[in-house]
Amino acid sequence: MKTTKEILLFANEITKLLDIQIGRKKTLEDEYKCDIISLADMLKELDMINKKELKLKRTLVSQVHVKKNGLPKSIRYDAVRDLWITKISGDIRIHARTEEALLDKILEYYDCHLMSYTIDHIFTLALKHKEDIDICSPLTIQRYKDSYNRFISEEFREKDIRKVDNDSLQSYSKLMTARLHPKKKAFLSYKGVLNLIFDYAEENNYIQNNPVKSINNKKFLMQCDNSKPQSSEKILSLHDIETIYSEINRRNNLPRYQGYLVP
Repeated sequence: MKTTKEILLFANEITKLLDIQIGRKKTLEDEYKCDIISLADMLKELDMINKKELKLKRTLVSQVHVKKNGLPKSIRYDAVRDLWITKISGDIRIHARTEEALLDKILEYYDCHLMSYTIDHIFTLALKHKEDIDICSPLTIQRYKDSYNRFISEEFREKDIRKVDNDSLQSYSKLMTARLHPKKKAFLSYKGVLNLIFDYAEENNYIQNNPVKSINNKKFLMQCDNSKPQSSEKILSLHDIETIYSEINRRNNLPRYQGYLVP
């Protein structure tokens, strides 16, 4: 029988694999919308991904939903009641209409959540999705990372995105603005990070209401530092210079034909 630490490590690996499948689903939907693949091809691949997800969940459940001797507990389908059923402990049973829904209930009971809903995790998924789908340079991706690290506190990163409502996001934005007193452009970069995170969460049905839409730019921009930048503030930081050099080197190494970049 595996130790708690081994199960947690195993659960983390399963979570990473499931994240890949979730990202692939979104990519397929985008490819279909852009007429890159047909509806039949998209549905075929989505079916394969759903089967992979189910298999991954079965694997994790078999590690945590076990008897005292370490063997997996029984999970059965009751055709008469059209329910999937299993016994948790003693005479306590749980059931669901589908096998996957029952597996999710089992994992929730054992507190092995396969999907992390923290702001930090959703940001990672959203940025990876943008990098895979959108035509944007590494410099743009780095700017998102820099803005995230600057404006999103350690405490806020660990919040469950499903529990962030209009009031809590506006309250955080107000505190952040008062603490950092950013320039207008910097605040808009902060808003861009929020849009990246919460738009992705909304598109993937992790949240039903997007609280970023409640933020009034005009109200917050009035609290920003509206003074003209001093000469010293216009000087690029060492990090900025290194980022620019990195982007120049990347472009110089791109394949070319007769002087033109090859797409």
